[in-house]
Amino acid sequence: MRISRKYEKVSASAKRLSHILDSLSFIIHFVNVDYRKEKIQIITFLDASIEDYKGLLEEKNIHLIKHYELQKNISIFIDSAPLLLCFQNILKNAIRYSHKWGKIEIDITKNYFCIKDYGVGISPENTQKIFERHFRESYS
Repeated sequence: MRISRKYEKVSASAKRLSHILDSLSFIIHFVNVDYRKEKIQIITFLDASIEDYKGLLEEKNIHLIKHYELQKNISIFIDSAPLLLCFQNILKNAIRYSHKWGKIEIDITKNYFCIKDYGVGISPENTQKIFERHFRESYS
């Protein structure tokens, strides 16, 4: 029993350190951001990122539905690292908190982007906390 508690403490500390390093890396990345901007095809970029999560989607048998209502792939001039970090974080959370055999929808139009899951959700009394840096509805 004692080893289990030590393991839990070490695991929790490692997760906190990982979050701190991610945050520091993200902040450092914004110094002199202009020279890192590049032209990317947004749908191609996001689809490539989705490929990285195919294993997790298959593991939970989650059906990913993409609604791309565009005549052509839109190009944007942007620093792709923060966009990738943001997209992957949202997608990873959608997968993590979705039920087995669930579905996730990704909608992209010229002026709109949405990732929608049908998972456990956030209780109404905690919706105002979603912008708190380390808020979690559940640690399970």
